[in-house]
Amino acid sequence: LRYIFLFIFTCIFLNVCFFNASSMFQFNMPFSITIAGILLLALLFLLYKARGAKKSRRFPVPAAAGVLLLLFAVQVFIAQAIYRPIGWDCSTIVECAAKGDLSSQTFYFSTYPNNLLMFCLLKYLLKAFFYFGGVDYWLFLSVVNILIVDLTIFLVFLICRKRFGNTCGFVSLLLFVLIFGLSPWLVVPYSDTFSMIFFPLIFLLFLRWQEQKQIFRKGVLLFLIGFLSMVGYYIKPYTLIALLSIVIYLFIQNLNRLKQFGFFLLSSVLIFAGAASSCALYNTTVKEPYSKILDYSQTLPMSYFFMMGLNTTVSKGTGKALYGAYSGEDNLFAYTLKTPEEKKAGTLREAKRRIEAYTPRGYARFLYNKANWVFSDGTFWVEGEGYDVDQPSISTSPPSKWVQSY
Repeated sequence: LRYIFLFIFTCIFLNVCFFNASSMFQFNMPFSITIAGILLLALLFLLYKARGAKKSRRFPVPAAAGVLLLLFAVQVFIAQAIYRPIGWDCSTIVECAAKGDLSSQTFYFSTYPNNLLMFCLLKYLLKAFFYFGGVDYWLFLSVVNILIVDLTIFLVFLICRKRFGNTCGFVSLLLFVLIFGLSPWLVVPYSDTFSMIFFPLIFLLFLRWQEQKQIFRKGVLLFLIGFLSMVGYYIKPYTLIALLSIVIYLFIQNLNRLKQFGFFLLSSVLIFAGAASSCALYNTTVKEPYSKILDYSQTLPMSYFFMMGLNTTVSKGTGKALYGAYSGEDNLFAYTLKTPEEKKAGTLREAKRRIEAYTPRGYARFLYNKANWVFSDGTFWVEGEGYDVDQPSISTSPPSKWVQSY
């Protein structure tokens, strides 16, 4: 399995280097590859030298925590320099949370109730922030966002260290710091970053479950895995992949051992109990209380996003192709479908039509182009759309202007 992942990500790396398809930036790839190569060699050399350092071997976790504390200070400095109100869904959720009321955006939350839990989390965070005299809630939420990203990086470090040793742990730490630690998304307090922590947290709990000997504690860990998986799902559905992979792993592990298959069934029941408890808590504390002012029949189904992910559009700014990006035409099409059943059937029918129109070879080409486009822009298309693109940063101090220039 490691070699499969190595092959896939090597192909992605080579595509990014030699067939870069970014629709926002024109990268000088020979220069970038040279600089990246020098930095990579320097990092590998430092890691090689660090293998002999007694402190890093004896205290790897405090050393990693120290690195992340330094990173946090840098991140807060950058966030203070570049933050501003963000557009689109993020703005809708944050502004409603700041008012503690979503009645001004009932159409949005009726259409996208998947953001209700995110709204509630931000509402109570900001309620506490205002209680202690806070004023600048966009900067506060950027700092919370940074903490979540850094905790995620730390959890990934713990997982890699536990499974593969200190060296792999520190390599993962460096890679995740480079990919996410200095990302412009640090000042976008949205579900993309708030959900990041659930994936490694669930896997860390599963590793702890594998080590645990006491039956009761093993059961509690499985219950927590199911519970947290659904909490993550209600923030961003992709987190359910972690739960599915664990269930599939348990199934395969016990498939050829009839005596142990009952253990798999019991484990599945405990996971399901945790997930069901999470669902019940969400329905009673989040979904049902807002059912009086929201019309859930307007909800766009999962098939809507699947359909939109199959489109190919052209950027008005650069004239380059965009694969699976937001489409106003798709959005209008979905609104012409009235009932939930019509929305699901209509969007699935359109998705099927698009796949058939591609042909197998054309669809494979589309998936290749989409993957290349997604990975070619290291900022993950930040400021690719939304009214915040032209919004100036709030801070106007000379150091902030210097940071903004980059």
